[in-house]
Amino acid sequence: TQCTVPADLWISGRFVAKASGVIAGLDVAALPFALLDERCIFKPLLRDGDPVEPRQTLATIEGPARALLTGERTSLNLMQRMSGIATAARAFVTAIDAAGGKARILDTRKTAPGLRTLDKLAFKLGGGVNHRIGLFDMVMIKNNHIAACGGVIAKAVQAVRACDERRRPIEVEVRDFDELDQALALGVD
Repeated sequence: TQCTVPADLWISGRFVAKASGVIAGLDVAALPFALLDERCIFKPLLRDGDPVEPRQTLATIEGPARALLTGERTSLNLMQRMSGIATAARAFVTAIDAAGGKARILDTRKTAPGLRTLDKLAFKLGGGVNHRIGLFDMVMIKNNHIAACGGVIAKAVQAVRACDERRRPIEVEVRDFDELDQALALGVD
C-alpha cells in the first residue's frame, strides 16, 4: 500500500451485509481507521444489535486511501466475527422464545485469546446473557471437584461456602436431573 497508493489519494467505501443476521461491532470496526489516520470518517448507519439483510449498507467510510486499505481487513474481520456471534446468539434466544420457554442463553468464557470482551459483547448484543468473565468472578464446582469430595455435591458446596471468603456466586455443573435436584436443594446460584 505504501508503495502503490499515492499519499494524497482520498477514497470512500461502504460496509455491506452479505447475509441476514445481527450487526455487532460497529464501534470496534471504526477503531483501526481511527488509529491509522484521525482524518478517517466512519459513519455507522445502524446500531449494534440491529437486524440486517443481504446487500444492506451498514456503514460508510472515507479518508486517506492508505489508511482505509490498511485497516479494512482488521475492521471487517472484527465486525464479521462479532456479527456472527450476535447472529448465533439471537437464533438461540429466538428459538427459546418461540417455544414459550423461560430459559436464558448464557455465554462461555471459552473464547479466542484476546477477544473475550468483544465476543461477550457480541453475545449480549444478540440477546444472550453474559455468564462470567473468568475464574475470578464465580465459583464453578465441576465433576472433578465433586469427585474429590467423595462424589457428594452437598459436601463440595459446603466446602466452598466454608472456604471462599469473597462469597462469590456458586455454580454446580451437573450430569443429570438427580444431580440438578441436589444442587437446587442447596440454594446454589
